[in-house]
Amino acid sequence: MSQEATQVGESKLTEIEIRLDEISGQDTLSIDDKIQAILQEGNAHFGTAFALVSEIKGDVYRVVFSESDIAPAEPGTEFPLGETYCLQTMRAGGPVAYHAAGASDLSDHPCYSVFQLETYIGAPMMQGTQVLGTVNFTNIEARAPFSAQDLATISGIASRVQALLKAA
Repeated sequence: MSQEATQVGESKLTEIEIRLDEISGQDTLSIDDKIQAILQEGNAHFGTAFALVSEIKGDVYRVVFSESDIAPAEPGTEFPLGETYCLQTMRAGGPVAYHAAGASDLSDHPCYSVFQLETYIGAPMMQGTQVLGTVNFTNIEARAPFSAQDLATISGIASRVQALLKAA
């Protein structure tokens, strides 16, 4: 039987899923280093420049991890939740993506007004029905629309980050 035939019906891992598995399985990396590496991979995959892991308590959005070569947000930085795109992610209870925020219903959003972030993809980290925080990737440039696979990928990234945080 050929290799091709044995893979029929089996799910194939995407390239990023393989990389995330490799990162998660590296015993030499600390949990913090694994999360930073996952954020770097996400930026590369989505073509974004900024990656954040947040904690949400009430109406406060707090940066827990940040990855950017341009202008990383310092961990501990806080924003009113209503001034972040993550409010939409929290309300959706699942992945949310915008490929051209300025041409969407976010054009008058406080986050767009201040940061001019055109690209956003994020997913919540959940405990039951409660949103604990989010993982998101952003960029100041618009991009092609996100795919269903991209939404699955951001959900997988959020699940991995949440599991690492829980293990810490």
